[in-house]
Amino acid sequence: MAALGSAEEFADHYRTEAAACLGLAYVLCGNRSLAEEVVADAFARSWPAFQAGRIDDVHGYVRRAVVNTLSGRFRRL
Repeated sequence: MAALGSAEEFADHYRTEAAACLGLAYVLCGNRSLAEEVVADAFARSWPAFQAGRIDDVHGYVRRAVVNTLSGRFRRL
């Protein structure tokens, strides 16, 4: 299990992962504003798990959160 994560460390992950996550979300939904919203939501939902030290691979965890968030939104439509 990973050590407890700090806000600064999470911010570093955001800076390095956000553009790639935005690209993934855009490819999946075809709408830039929805993609930006989904990426922000995915990072916000990932923060508690990161802070508690439950995320070993931030890269994969956040990308999965993007896909799951988009799936949920399309499912509700």
